[in-house]
Amino acid sequence: MNPPGRAGRYFVEPGTGLGIGVWLVWGGALQRFADGMERGGLPAIRAAVAGYVLAYLLLSLFPYDFLVSVPEFAEKFARGGYGFLVASETCGRLSTCAGKLVAEIVAVVPLGALLGMALGRGARNAYVIAALSGLALGFAIEIAQLFIASGISDGVSLLTRAVGVVFGVALY
Repeated sequence: MNPPGRAGRYFVEPGTGLGIGVWLVWGGALQRFADGMERGGLPAIRAAVAGYVLAYLLLSLFPYDFLVSVPEFAEKFARGGYGFLVASETCGRLSTCAGKLVAEIVAVVPLGALLGMALGRGARNAYVIAALSGLALGFAIEIAQLFIASGISDGVSLLTRAVGVVFGVALY
């Protein structure tokens, strides 16, 4: 639809343009995802877990308020949004801290299930691979959280993600 004052000209809304671009780049993958969901069974489970992984990674960086200047970094570090083991901003109370840690474990269990599917049931050292994958995932997310104004980075999150991925492999 053309907005007022644009009669005779074609106008594409930004969201429409973004949707077209996404389809051109990832349309085949999105179609395979939809086909897998329609088939049901193991392909649907794989497709659902893959969708969950994408959503998890996107939400890990939400609200995308990336720091872009030295004063912004200084303010974040002065506020205490990080900790080598535990960030003081989120673990002021034991119940809040425990809830956060349990939520981090539960949130990555589906990622562990996907890893279990990829490795197969007879994989050697599956739990070691899962733990190392969880640590790597936690490290990447916690480093990214350092660059987000509202992000909170702490070392214990590496361990919670490792535990969650191991649980996911075990459940698979």
